[in-house]
Amino acid sequence: MRLGPPGLYRARIHRKCLGDRWEWLLQFWPANGVLDPPRRLSRDSRPLDEDSEPYARAAMDLVAHALWSPGQATKAALAERLLMPVHEIDAALEYALRRGLLHVDDLTTETISMSPVDRRPPEERDPSAARERRAAIQAWAKANGVKINQRGNIPPAVEEQFRRHQGPLG
Repeated sequence: MRLGPPGLYRARIHRKCLGDRWEWLLQFWPANGVLDPPRRLSRDSRPLDEDSEPYARAAMDLVAHALWSPGQATKAALAERLLMPVHEIDAALEYALRRGLLHVDDLTTETISMSPVDRRPPEERDPSAARERRAAIQAWAKANGVKINQRGNIPPAVEEQFRRHQGPLG
């Protein structure tokens, strides 16, 4: 989707249930200045509990906040930004911790430090590791008569052959 010239954009996303389907509204506009973490403008009024979908969404709102601004935040500020009572912030933080989505220093304090858990494989976190991995697979393929293109993605079957031959990739 092309929005306009390169740069940062703000987004507003809204969905509404229309019986058997969802209607979505997406709006974008250029962002000027410093970007704030995501802010909820409305939230489902049902109480949050561990078995409900809104509970998981609340935890993901906290993850989105941590991605935008890792570090310290007060529970009151998070509650105001995400339109939730403070006790539900505590419950959503516990949910996110149990599911390995966030690192939180101390849940018992009013000001918390949180950061998202990076679940990507090491080669995706470090571009130089990805280049080294690709070069190792290409060298192995060439030495073993496996044909691959020098550009583009390495076929999953070739990656699997390399993995079986070399052992787990680090």
